[in-house]
Amino acid sequence: VYFDKAYYLSPDMAGSNAYNLLLEAIRASGKIAIAKITIRSTSRLAAVRVIGNCLCMETMHFPDEIRPISNVPNLPDHVIVEKKELQIAQMLIDQLSEPFDPSQYQDDYRAAVTKAIEQKLSGQSIDVVDVPEPRSNVLDLMAALQASLDQSGKGEQAKKGKKKKAKEIVS
Repeated sequence: VYFDKAYYLSPDMAGSNAYNLLLEAIRASGKIAIAKITIRSTSRLAAVRVIGNCLCMETMHFPDEIRPISNVPNLPDHVIVEKKELQIAQMLIDQLSEPFDPSQYQDDYRAAVTKAIEQKLSGQSIDVVDVPEPRSNVLDLMAALQASLDQSGKGEQAKKGKKKKAKEIVS
């Protein structure tokens, strides 16, 4: 919640020794450095940590900029979750989990803006996409979880391949 933007830091030609000293000292301590910095005449908090053989500075929010969880509306009090629903939700998470690969994600918004700029520069009209209507609230959580399992292509596999195990879990 506190972290904002990350910046890789590198030394200038004369600062290599000081940079390496700071990098190795932070690495050996197992800690991060906290600093107060100024970017574009705005005072910010920053954390400096070691990533590989590089220093990474991450700007941070001040505590008063962060909304306390107690101010978040509509958070339910202690809710009793049905065991069956929880088990199906956990199965869905297990089946859809895979190692994180950031290269498989693209910034669709930036691509759309770039395309619109290119269209405008070449004299073409800009394609406007209709905004889909918001979905209604899910009423049947079990049906929604099962639909998610089926949609992932793993639901049928889970039903057939692990039928005995699933019955044992649900019972």
